[in-house]
Amino acid sequence: MLEALQKGTLNTIVEPLQQLITTSVQTWLKEHPVLAWLFDHPLGTLLLFILLWLLLGGLLKAISSLTERVWVTLLQSPLKLTQWLVGKVSKNLSIPLNFAIVASPPETKEKRLSYIVNRLEELKKEQDELWQEMTKILDLKS
Repeated sequence: MLEALQKGTLNTIVEPLQQLITTSVQTWLKEHPVLAWLFDHPLGTLLLFILLWLLLGGLLKAISSLTERVWVTLLQSPLKLTQWLVGKVSKNLSIPLNFAIVASPPETKEKRLSYIVNRLEELKKEQDELWQEMTKILDLKS
């Protein structure tokens, strides 16, 4: 008795739904006679099937590519976060590596002037050496 009631209820739901879909497709095919001919003709049906198959294949390929990118991003995110944090922490805690000892300036004017001249000569020598190295690298010197 219960099964008969359930089947009757199921039929009352399915039949109007089936009728609605059928009439919608029939009216759409009446409005588009070329597509109706393609559905009725075996070659047209085959072409439509191949077209739908290719479209579905492209859609599935796009979905798989998207999910692959999502998974790769999700799996790389902890590593990228760790790398970023290590970079920030090391930058904040870094000690300058330039431990050049700067001589204290002399007390008198003459000593101060001689110190400045010596320092400028050292810088000029270093600058000349760097210019020579740069020209060697760039092959500007013959």
